[in-house]
Amino acid sequence: MERYQEIERSIIKKFRKEIWSKFIRAVNDYELIKENDKIMVCLSGG
Repeated sequence: MERYQEIERSIIKKFRKEIWSKFIRAVNDYELIKENDKIMVCLSGG
């Protein structure tokens, strides 16, 4: 399994599918991520 697939799987497991599907739909609809983009992710619990 590729590293990006491992990361994607861990995100899906931690967050409810309904939130994930909305996120993916927005990324695809607005073309927010292109091939070879570098992405920094930060999550806050507070």
